[in-house]
Amino acid sequence: MATVRIEYYGMDGAGPTVTAAKADASRKIERALSGSYAPSILRLGPWAALLYREARSGWIYALVATPEEGLRDLSGCTMGDSECRADVERRARHHLAQLAQFDMGDEAALAFAHKDDRAELRRYFAWQTECKAAMDAGCSEAQARERAARASCAIA
Repeated sequence: MATVRIEYYGMDGAGPTVTAAKADASRKIERALSGSYAPSILRLGPWAALLYREARSGWIYALVATPEEGLRDLSGCTMGDSECRADVERRARHHLAQLAQFDMGDEAALAFAHKDDRAELRRYFAWQTECKAAMDAGCSEAQARERAARASCAIA
């Protein structure tokens, strides 16, 4: 059976019938009108992310400060697309920790990240640190990546 897709009062809806598609759009409208829209900023060293909610997309984050650019507008890439603010905040903390590793150090970046992401980030940091050291020592990119892979695998 084909899926009916409609726009109902500005919201997309889908279902097996027009009635079901309208009901889907109505649920989305109700969800969009409930809950908080209060934005927040997460900052780690020179990096910052703005967490905000859009009616259609849900919670999103965007990088709004970088060491190279300082404050920047929201015309760049946004990440998230979740109904759950906590999920997007966790992803933003993970991303900022990755970006700030060399600016803030491993321990500060790990402390900022969600506790359940720290083991993965330790392996990521080990890979990044070893790859950078190998490249600085004159290794080819392929050699540096191999050394980095061995280093990150050694992290429990």
